[in-house]
Amino acid sequence: MTLPIAFIDCETTHLSAEIGEAWEVGVILREQDGEQTTDTAYLWQFSVDLEAADPEALRVGRFEERRLLPVGTTQAAFTGSVPPVLMSRAEAVTAIAQVLCGAVLVGSNPGFDERFLRKLLGPGSAQWHYRPYDIVLLAAAKIGAQAAGPLPWSSRILSRAVGVEPPADDVAHTALGDARWARDVYDAVMTREKFPLSWEGRAQHALGLYTSTAVELEDARRSNAELAHDAERYKEDHLSACRTIAEMHEAATGRAGLGPIRGVVEDVADVRAAAERAREIARRLAAHAIGFQDVLDDSDRGPWARTVGADIIALCNAFDIPSRPVMTSDITAYRFEDAEGDYLHIGIPQEPAGGEPAVSFCTSSEPVHVPVDEIEGLIAAVQRLATSTTAGTPQQPAIVSDHHYGRAWVGHEIEDACPCTKAPCGLVSQSVPECAQHRADKSTRQSHPADACPGPDALDDQDEEEEVEETGDADGDVFELISEIAGRLTDATDEGEYQAVGLIGDLANGRKTIAEAREELAEITFRHV
Repeated sequence: MTLPIAFIDCETTHLSAEIGEAWEVGVILREQDGEQTTDTAYLWQFSVDLEAADPEALRVGRFEERRLLPVGTTQAAFTGSVPPVLMSRAEAVTAIAQVLCGAVLVGSNPGFDERFLRKLLGPGSAQWHYRPYDIVLLAAAKIGAQAAGPLPWSSRILSRAVGVEPPADDVAHTALGDARWARDVYDAVMTREKFPLSWEGRAQHALGLYTSTAVELEDARRSNAELAHDAERYKEDHLSACRTIAEMHEAATGRAGLGPIRGVVEDVADVRAAAERAREIARRLAAHAIGFQDVLDDSDRGPWARTVGADIIALCNAFDIPSRPVMTSDITAYRFEDAEGDYLHIGIPQEPAGGEPAVSFCTSSEPVHVPVDEIEGLIAAVQRLATSTTAGTPQQPAIVSDHHYGRAWVGHEIEDACPCTKAPCGLVSQSVPECAQHRADKSTRQSHPADACPGPDALDDQDEEEEVEETGDADGDVFELISEIAGRLTDATDEGEYQAVGLIGDLANGRKTIAEAREELAEITFRHV
């Protein structure tokens, strides 16, 4: 018994049968009566709801151009005749079920059409053969799976491989047009042909070669497109990484628009090492600043504070290093020594507050300004300065430093007698408010970074070595020579001044003996103005 064959196609509102529905159904029913074969064409349209419709699906099927019914109703029509015959949706569903009953379904991807037909006809209405047949698989079987090439197979390429031209643009994606295409491919595949060394056999071989070449060309086109896309993406990733590295290099080294010197990582390491060296120099300058200003001549103390002292503080701020107080006031300073030999700053402001000249006494508690016409009260003011450093002065806050520091040029006898927290080297690492020696207004004469502490007894060993190396250079002789150099700095030029200040620092820190200092001093030229 030969079963009827139904070549089918559905045009739908969506690719998913769970969301969309069929709005056009085409069927060509082939029936066999002995040697006679009859094909009968059927075509229906349905009114559908477009709320969940996919605009692309409607565009492909040219829904707006070809629909004959309004949307959102229960109408249907048999459009396989002229004029179309209007009917209800139930009548059209019954007619389709009768036509397909017992038939074998054939189409281009018939599984897609079968899902929409089952949804349209309802449960229990699918009375056709359980196995539908795809014309793509039939064509591949005809020419051979190897000749068809790798998956996925193209229905249009395989159609041409069996000698059937696919539908033109004005016929493609119409239900009856695609049903006719499925029928023609089926007929081409099912035709019995012998392929010996005949022209037909050669033609079949040529078609197989054509199909294989067409598949390879299509695969190559897709592969080239993918490779071009990947290459562009890799290029952009590479350029983005280069830009990021350049920005990081510029941010870390400050070198804009220039490539690495030794390498990106090495350049950053060099900058960090240079910054750490500069930070260490800033720490040493800050620690020695107070000691240096102690040995300056009184007439140079104000200019020094406005230049060198200000630069030291700026350098410390740049490296976020806490610095001990350095005299930076814009006053002409005079020396006033207390009972311990330390000094307080007394001077006349360049721009006195209130517009009246006044003598300013900068104490540890607060500035004291005395009008010039009341200078008779100078003695009383000096007495007030003296009392402000005694027991009546409010306690100074504790000083926490990243340096170990001491009050004397060498040794730690003063620190041994004070209540402050000591480092292993014997110098102070943290002061306490009740200590009168290690306040913020007291000068520092020796220090070293906390992370470079030489350890216990190192300063004592250093003292002994310095005493051996500098036999005869007593403190009195050193300070006598420092005073002589400072006196000659009064009217010196910048060059002579800077050389002399360096010489003072070498003397103060024991880097030169008196004999070496006097020899160097003789070579310094002081040009008085």
